[in-house]
Amino acid sequence: MAELRFADDDDLPRTVLRAREERDRERRDRDGSRDDALPPLDSDHYREPPAHYGFDFATDRVPATVHRLDIPAVHLAAFLLKAVVAAIPALLLLACLLWLGGKGLQVAFPDLGRMQIFIKFGT
Repeated sequence: MAELRFADDDDLPRTVLRAREERDRERRDRDGSRDDALPPLDSDHYREPPAHYGFDFATDRVPATVHRLDIPAVHLAAFLLKAVVAAIPALLLLACLLWLGGKGLQVAFPDLGRMQIFIKFGT
């Protein structure tokens, strides 16, 4: 039976992910194939290169080009919806600050009241 694979494995329950990892581990041990396994985090594979390489990772930039950005439409729509909801309090605060600034200018310069443009709707 073919194993189901989802595009986003992060959304699966932990029990399913653990069972899948256990099956994969057993399969690798049975087959004896360890080529695709990553080295342990404490190995020398991940250590930083010596300083004599002439490259400082903190300050030097690596030129890179992004050729493809693959974001599922649902995740992008959710992110944009969150951004819109997060912007609402900022817009309300900005509107309050502009209104208070306008009132402050009217107090400081009373002649500005005659320069207002009034827009009325209805009768």
